[in-house]
Amino acid sequence: MLDDFVLIKHKFEEAPFINIYPLGDVHIGSKECDMELLKKWVEMVKQDPYGKVVIIGDMMNMGLKTSKSNVYEETLSPMQQKELCYEILKPIADKILAGCSGNHEYRAVKEVGMNPLYDVFCRLRIEDRYRENVCFLKLTVGKCGKNPNTYGVVLTHGKSKNKDLDWTYSVDGSDVFISGHTHLGTHQPCGKIRMDLSHDKVKTVGYQHIVVLPFQSYGGYAVRNKYIPNHLGQFQCVTFDGSAKQVGYSYF
Repeated sequence: MLDDFVLIKHKFEEAPFINIYPLGDVHIGSKECDMELLKKWVEMVKQDPYGKVVIIGDMMNMGLKTSKSNVYEETLSPMQQKELCYEILKPIADKILAGCSGNHEYRAVKEVGMNPLYDVFCRLRIEDRYRENVCFLKLTVGKCGKNPNTYGVVLTHGKSKNKDLDWTYSVDGSDVFISGHTHLGTHQPCGKIRMDLSHDKVKTVGYQHIVVLPFQSYGGYAVRNKYIPNHLGQFQCVTFDGSAKQVGYSYF
């Protein structure tokens, strides 16, 4: 397994743009997991010639006796969850750019020394694109004159809403931060001040913070703990332009 701080690099110099579809908080194995919605999402990604995928963790629920999840409510065993996760991702394995685990997968790491999402990546033969805690991506898209457009993307599973947003200020040079965990499905344009000492300038730079939507219907644990429901069924897309350096966000 490669260290978190090893940069993941992808080049798409012949592409006019790429669409990145973030995927996380699927919770395979929970009774609220909407498998039909997930299959619909996979088909959409397969049909997009410029579609790519990043994975934000909690693909599997991994309810254990020591976890907050009720292990007796799991619809699949941990091994079955891992097998189903592999089968779902297999048709789009070549589109997956990077992925990291969530707190649900980390349960298995902590309790039994098994890293289920890393195992899935290994079986898909893309283990070099997996990082346990955070992914730092460099994307090269299209060409602007003689020089290609480069984008920085940071992926983490996330913690609380405020902690996730505060953490974006600790990483410089990223155009997009994508996280999950809170199931909020939000998009927030942000900015920071940068001292450009090479050119003796102080300027403001923009970036975007995106939280992925889950693939879970509202009920069970979420209701019990009074979490706010979200609009299930919308898909998020982040577009990286190849003709000029600009990032678009859409959902449908």
